[in-house]
Amino acid sequence: MDVLKGFSERLSELMQENGLNAESLGKAINIAPPVIRRWCLPYKDAYYKNVVRVADYFNCSLDFLCGRSDIVLDFVPKECPPFMEWLPTVIKERGKSTYKIFKDTRIKSSHFALWRKGREPLLSSLGILADYLDCSLDRLVGRDR
Repeated sequence: MDVLKGFSERLSELMQENGLNAESLGKAINIAPPVIRRWCLPYKDAYYKNVVRVADYFNCSLDFLCGRSDIVLDFVPKECPPFMEWLPTVIKERGKSTYKIFKDTRIKSSHFALWRKGREPLLSSLGILADYLDCSLDRLVGRDR
């Protein structure tokens, strides 16, 4: 399942199951309600740190939150390290290189350059990387170290 579609569907389900609306969730995680309403629409992207906030609030894995798994949480989440400090570890674990990622996916070298400068990756990019590297979203961002 596409991570953006999975995220919007699972977020909507979790909000409904917990009796939350965009205002109450937004207040709890310090994100503007219109942003949360947009996330409930299919194919609206989100920065990964905001998705982590949502996962932390619902005490679930990123893979569960994005519809990639039906297991709510099977590890104790850790604070995410800076993305570009952790990503090389995962790339090396999987026996890949950044060049191979550029060549084999839609992720461009310019994305890596922006991430090195501190820009947060979007959930859509994380989904592509996790699929390509055959790992969980939580592993990719260092939540399950």
